[in-house]
Amino acid sequence: MTTGKDYNEKDRAFMLNNRGGRLREHTCNKYLRRMIAQTQNESLQGRDIGMHCLRHKLATHLIEQGIPLDQVRQF
Repeated sequence: MTTGKDYNEKDRAFMLNNRGGRLREHTCNKYLRRMIAQTQNESLQGRDIGMHCLRHKLATHLIEQGIPLDQVRQF
């Protein structure tokens, strides 16, 4: 069972922080930027890539692969 200062079992979250609460978008963006820096991929360096951008890229890819829009919306 998950526990922590901020944990609420009624909250639905994809990922939790170390206190059991929802992992916020700005925290995800911070981790994403660190991962991009570690890739040393020059085409990614200096670009403003965040979780919102990845969300749209993923949705576009799923739709291009023929996944119904209702399923993409739920995902």
